[in-house]
Amino acid sequence: MRNVLEIVEDADKYRSSVINLQASENVISPAVRRAIASDFASRYSHLENGVNDYGGTKYAEELENAVAEKARILFGFSHAETRTLSGHIAAMTVLAALVKRGESIMKMPESVGGYTGYSNAYLPRMMGFKAYDIPVDANGFIDYNGLEKQAEYIKPKMIVLGQSIFVKSYDLSRIREICDRHSCIIGYDASHVMGLIAGKQFQRDIKKADVVFGSTHKTFFGPQGGLILTDNEGMFKRIEENVTWRTMDNYNIARMAGVGVAIEEMIKYGQDYAQRVIKNSRTLAEAINGKIRVKHDPWFTESHQILLDGEWLKSQGYDYVKFSKTMESNGIVVDRIGRIGTAEITRMGVDDMSEIASMIIDAFEGTDVKDRVNKFVRNMKMRYYES
Repeated sequence: MRNVLEIVEDADKYRSSVINLQASENVISPAVRRAIASDFASRYSHLENGVNDYGGTKYAEELENAVAEKARILFGFSHAETRTLSGHIAAMTVLAALVKRGESIMKMPESVGGYTGYSNAYLPRMMGFKAYDIPVDANGFIDYNGLEKQAEYIKPKMIVLGQSIFVKSYDLSRIREICDRHSCIIGYDASHVMGLIAGKQFQRDIKKADVVFGSTHKTFFGPQGGLILTDNEGMFKRIEENVTWRTMDNYNIARMAGVGVAIEEMIKYGQDYAQRVIKNSRTLAEAINGKIRVKHDPWFTESHQILLDGEWLKSQGYDYVKFSKTMESNGIVVDRIGRIGTAEITRMGVDDMSEIASMIIDAFEGTDVKDRVNKFVRNMKMRYYES
């Protein structure tokens, strides 16, 4: 059995030699790495009723307040909870606070990228509520008339938006009208688009949602973690009551420090980053679509990801798994559900998508492009951080 650090070093070498186009991943800056490797990684801080159970926590307490305030500034919400350890824990906290046992939610179907955790076998069963699918049309987008009818019948406590296959903002004004008529909460799981929302380039009317939550990586600049945002003071109080001792205990101070640095980076660079991500996604789709069919031609995407046409791939002797393995054997990493993402390569300084598109097409058609990938990677350089 190998030494663990040898595995870590090999993983670092591997990741620094490939082009990462996975839609759910991003790369953290040296500044964020510095924060998560700091002395905070060895410490605890636990405030309860205004008293910390630990000594030596002056800077930890300052950090907790500073990160929450910076999150409020970045997103423009009145309240921010930045201690949650992941997007899943953030979702659990929100649901525990706002949905009672015996009540129900509506959520995006798994078939269009809705989060599996919201399916009845998982969080609903564990927490004692029911989950129903939001109706969608043939293209996988919300059927708003169908949603209105279902909401009238189901009377959900919360409509939970957000999905992993996410190329278009919702008609949040229409959903707000539906929720106002039927007395339900809008919960927006922004895990996959948090950085694009922070950069004000996706779901620009996000404040029509009652509560926003999700993860701090993917399109965001942070380490893996979660956050919760709302303008509703009453909701926030209930959310806070469901953090310590219920959905988590120690929040990992160093992780929060890393999230705080990422928030600072987003405040300074988020708008330019998000604009470039979306532009890169559209440009990449346009460049490969003549050879590898992409869904939603001609507009393709409004986000960080493009979606391959699975039926067309089958006609070419491929499925998503084979496509992913073919790309990976050439040093191009994509996921195995048909998404190609531009969040990480945009952070790594790539603005011209023509060569990436050419390498994807050539690899798909059977040409070995590993040497081209290696040369391309050597010229990438991270941006959007303070060195």
